[in-house]
Amino acid sequence: MRKPQYRDLEAHLYWNGSVYVYRKPDGKTVPLGMVKAKANEAARRANRILYPRDLYQKIMGEDKPSIDDICERYWNEFLTQRYSKNTLPDMKHKLGVVRKQWGKFYPDSLSVLIVASFVDRFPPRQSERYAGFLRMFFKWGMSKGFFATNLAADLITERVHIQRQRLSLDGYRAIYAAAEPWLQRAMNLALQTLIRREDIVQRRFDEYQEGMLPYQQLKTGSHVRILVGPDLDRAIRECRDDVLSPYMVHKKPSRITAASTRRRKHHTQILEEQLTRAFREARVRCGFYQDLKDGTPPSFHEIRALGAKLYGDAGIDPQPLLGHKDAASTKIYLDRHEIEWIEASGGLQI
Repeated sequence: MRKPQYRDLEAHLYWNGSVYVYRKPDGKTVPLGMVKAKANEAARRANRILYPRDLYQKIMGEDKPSIDDICERYWNEFLTQRYSKNTLPDMKHKLGVVRKQWGKFYPDSLSVLIVASFVDRFPPRQSERYAGFLRMFFKWGMSKGFFATNLAADLITERVHIQRQRLSLDGYRAIYAAAEPWLQRAMNLALQTLIRREDIVQRRFDEYQEGMLPYQQLKTGSHVRILVGPDLDRAIRECRDDVLSPYMVHKKPSRITAASTRRRKHHTQILEEQLTRAFREARVRCGFYQDLKDGTPPSFHEIRALGAKLYGDAGIDPQPLLGHKDAASTKIYLDRHEIEWIEASGGLQI
């Protein structure tokens, strides 16, 4: 329901304290001057074109879902069923931005131009992510009959260049040599299993049974069961030391405080940020990347990409270990790891 001061104004027309403004479906506003009658007439004419569903509802008494209604169903019926608790906050944020922008509008009000204008207002990396999010949103909406076409299907965003330096095998070995023993074990385990940082710190010894290491990925919710070979078995056994801990990646804390125990299930457990910080410190100590000119030095996560490349070089498909359901996702890890040269022959007899 509109505020009392707006009830004598046409839909989507507002008084901003100085002039009347009309809000278009893309969220942009157009000033229409200070004369209410003229502003109402202009808004009435614009509404017939930009908000046809509103008029259909008034005439036919139909109860058509708004974008906000569709977003609510999309969250309950698709996003919460498809994504893990770690990924959902990001999805919820993006959906909230969409609802704030278009929530009161109806499917007929949107167009490719409006969707493209919305996506283009973000920086390149965010623009690419919102374009992907909206492609999925409209595709789901089409399956439910809300949209006739996927309005984001043909969006072209500015190409995002990967700035982080890939971790080479020589770089890995240099960092490994400068790392503490517990970090060396974590690095070896990550290289062998291709398990993400947030998952590697959660792995327990009691999960490894009957030659299998099963776990659920926190990011995607995918269940991966790794058949443990001799090299991985050795890496797991090397994680045991004189510190009694249920976790494969662990260390004896220098001191135990109430704050530190609140975040851990066991006082020897390593947190994600500890792993990141320790890797960064070892990388700085080894000096391998100190002369890096382009991009930022590799993080612990790059061990996953390096391992995928090494498995591929050995003739082993890394896709199952990565937990990817499609080859396209695996290709992201393998692409740009090294410069891909195009071989050509030159020389003319003239």
